[in-house]
Amino acid sequence: LKAVYIQEEKCSTESVMPGLQPNPLSPRSLFGGAITLNVPTRFEDVSNFRPVPDHQEVLVDANEDQSLIVEINEHYDVDNATCGNLYWDDLCEVTESSSSELHSVEAIGLDAVPGLQGVPGAHACLATGRQTVSKGRQGSHASNDVHVLLLVLRLPQVGSDMLLVLNSPISINPDSASAQQVAAGERAAYRDAPQLLRTIMSTLKINDWGLFG
Repeated sequence: LKAVYIQEEKCSTESVMPGLQPNPLSPRSLFGGAITLNVPTRFEDVSNFRPVPDHQEVLVDANEDQSLIVEINEHYDVDNATCGNLYWDDLCEVTESSSSELHSVEAIGLDAVPGLQGVPGAHACLATGRQTVSKGRQGSHASNDVHVLLLVLRLPQVGSDMLLVLNSPISINPDSASAQQVAAGERAAYRDAPQLLRTIMSTLKINDWGLFG
């Protein structure tokens, strides 16, 4: 799951739940401009601080411990009805979560991802759940409760699946490394995460299909 992007242009502000701060958005270029989407201006490119795999883009707001991962994978040879569950299981293995709950998996109409409308065979689904995850090599005693939105965009005509993963802490463990920058205890950003992801997916554009070659 990882990152690379560029410019910022005019900002927009999405609606948020009462009590939460608005998310000013700006266009970001990913994978050298092959993909663009609008994300909160507060998100920084992790590749500015550490190496990120070529098939990933990782954006993070360290002040909220919230992250967005955009990842390109080889097309999973399974039917659309089961791909969300399988990618969720894969994600739990990658994050080494000590526990997880998959709340729902639902198909998403491509009208919610207009950048994929008209693309032959394209399919979108959203898995929603929570994971108990520790930072780095910290043990389970320092694990955080994280709300996870996993959007799967299937592109069989180019042999690829694209994942967008929005991780938002529900609560930060006082013993977690995250607590050095983010106040321990319950956090609020996860409440607005579903609307934020809907906004992000609605702005996604693929500018260079050669990315999947």
